[in-house]
Amino acid sequence: MGNFAVNECTEGRPGLINRFIVELSNECNLRCRYCHQNLPDFKEHRMSASMLEKVIDFGLRHSIKQIDFTGAGETTFFAGWTSIFNRLLDQGISLIMTSNLARLFADDEIETVARLAELSVSLDTIDRKIAKDLRGVDIRNIIYNVMKIRSFGIAHNVCIPNLIVSAVFTAEAVEGIEDLVAFAAANGFRVVNLQDLVVFKEIDNNAQSVWSLEGEKGLRAVRRTRKAFEIAEREGLMIRCQEGFLDRLSQFETQCLSGASTRNRRLKPVTNGHLETYAKTPGPGETRACKDPWEFLQIIGNGFVRPCCFRSVENIIFGQLDENNSLDEIIASDTAREMRRSLLTGDLDANCRICHWRKIIPVEEFQLEMREYLAQHQNVNR
Repeated sequence: MGNFAVNECTEGRPGLINRFIVELSNECNLRCRYCHQNLPDFKEHRMSASMLEKVIDFGLRHSIKQIDFTGAGETTFFAGWTSIFNRLLDQGISLIMTSNLARLFADDEIETVARLAELSVSLDTIDRKIAKDLRGVDIRNIIYNVMKIRSFGIAHNVCIPNLIVSAVFTAEAVEGIEDLVAFAAANGFRVVNLQDLVVFKEIDNNAQSVWSLEGEKGLRAVRRTRKAFEIAEREGLMIRCQEGFLDRLSQFETQCLSGASTRNRRLKPVTNGHLETYAKTPGPGETRACKDPWEFLQIIGNGFVRPCCFRSVENIIFGQLDENNSLDEIIASDTAREMRRSLLTGDLDANCRICHWRKIIPVEEFQLEMREYLAQHQNVNR
């Protein structure tokens, strides 16, 4: 693929966006130990009414059928969130929300939640003590709210949202991972999203990565995780996890069994200086099979526009939405095109290199894949 073809493939097309994520606010009622909100330079922000109107207008103009209200904060802390949701739902827009459900919801809030297409509940463990220590949450409130939502659906004969557990895979929570999956299966959840821990290096009292455990502690974590997958399969529950997760689990098991003899083959963390993961990094001629800069758009409360949810470093953005520009201009910007170009050429920045969400693929293979993908969508609006 020549330079001309690469440049052609870096164009931003609103019609390709299939994940449109809006963060109303990053304010939160919890302080999870691993969350970036514990960083010393963290600042709270809320989306202004005028910015929200710009975001909604973009979605309507480009026929985006679904909006995902997810972000670093708790969406339901945003004043008037039910009015915003109900207005969009009345216009026929499908809505998704992530919530910690950590406070008791009022009846009108339950009614609004029951109208969603999908509700992702942040829940790492059902062990009350661990949940309190790790996230500062009383899981009894979560259980109560889930029961209220399900009861509303039965009482009013309506379909409730698809329920998803969103769990961070940590050494602290892995002790009860099989109980979490069993809880999900028993309470109407269809999916467990198991997200590997991303370590923010500047946070004190952080959670611990499972992959840093050794010996019997590590083996116990492997056994519990495998049992969780067995329960899920038996109960018809899907566990979604990052690319290569099960291969990493097998490698980790071998490491724990062999001890010092595998020191040179140990799972090792990689870092960009701020974040730390246990992802494999691409070598020469390789890139990540990632369409996010074409298909994914997240607008956070201060106007920053992000190409994916892994890029938590706030200076790594497509641009910043304000009164002087538009989302159309931002996704067509040189910054956005450069990010797409970097994936097409394998010239990845430090964030993409340590990302554990997308698999590694030869550059030529990804170029061919993207050329075919864009050709299939050539009539999508530009």
